[in-house]
Amino acid sequence: MIKSLVNNPEELKRLYIDEGKSLTEIGDICGVAFQTVHKWLKKNNIPTRDWSTKGMKFSGRKLTQEQKDHLSKIHTGKKLSTEHKEKVVKALSKYWVKGEKHHSWKGGITSGDGYILVMQDGEYVREHRLVMEKHLGRKLKPEEQVHHINGIRHDNRIENLQLVSCFREHMKIHWSDPELKKWQSERVKELRANRWWSSDRSKNKKT
Repeated sequence: MIKSLVNNPEELKRLYIDEGKSLTEIGDICGVAFQTVHKWLKKNNIPTRDWSTKGMKFSGRKLTQEQKDHLSKIHTGKKLSTEHKEKVVKALSKYWVKGEKHHSWKGGITSGDGYILVMQDGEYVREHRLVMEKHLGRKLKPEEQVHHINGIRHDNRIENLQLVSCFREHMKIHWSDPELKKWQSERVKELRANRWWSSDRSKNKKT
């Protein structure tokens, strides 16, 4: 369960300043990514610790600048083997943050037309269709469509969804409701205005 400390600067200071916990450790306690914890600190004007390597001890031989430049030169543009790539991905993937734990999470991927997309069997599909399928206990037919009753395409509560037999019936619903008809007309105008050949878009560029 995610525990947000964005509005609890005292607790945040206690963990980060007094107890000296790292961003990752605080993230593990709260169930979020370390980037989110860093964002909380900035928002509450809590100074972060130095990210430099000063004071840290490293074992091994020290390289001269000439040796460093030589190593950099011989490795620049070098193609990695498949095995090496897999090792790199495996080493870095533990730091990758996806889903609701990511500090920029806004509810999931949204398509260009406003529908929420979720991953299903390796590909993105529209969430409202999955919600309807779960409600019905069966797969939807290709011609079947799901209508959003309140017109909000990212509101995928089952009470806001209506199963429609085909595209034609779906359009009848949209154009029979005065509010939806008005919204649909404004949406069409907006889409047309943003097309590259639109005269409205040309005027906006000139101004």
